[in-house]
Amino acid sequence: VVASVVGHQQVLTSAMISDLVGSQFKVSVQDMQSRSRKKVISFPRQVAMYLSRKYTDESLADIGRIFNRDHSTVLHAIKVVTNLTARDTSVSAQLNLLGDKVKQL
Repeated sequence: VVASVVGHQQVLTSAMISDLVGSQFKVSVQDMQSRSRKKVISFPRQVAMYLSRKYTDESLADIGRIFNRDHSTVLHAIKVVTNLTARDTSVSAQLNLLGDKVKQL
């Protein structure tokens, strides 16, 4: 009865986050899953990995599988984005904005 009144909380997944990040950066999910190392594609991929780790309970291997990457690549992406946030306020503001949108999913 309570569930019908309150509603079910939708489980947040890495796929949902990658869709959101792709639309924000105007990059397709297929591009983020590709082997491309172009900055235009790799940065949104790294941001999506960072947000997936922060807002989901998925393991590094599970997140890596979404992007056709290894768990160590996910760790590297988290480290890169964390360092960029500390150094660049525009990246920090962008991540805060994306984080708010992820919470609304």
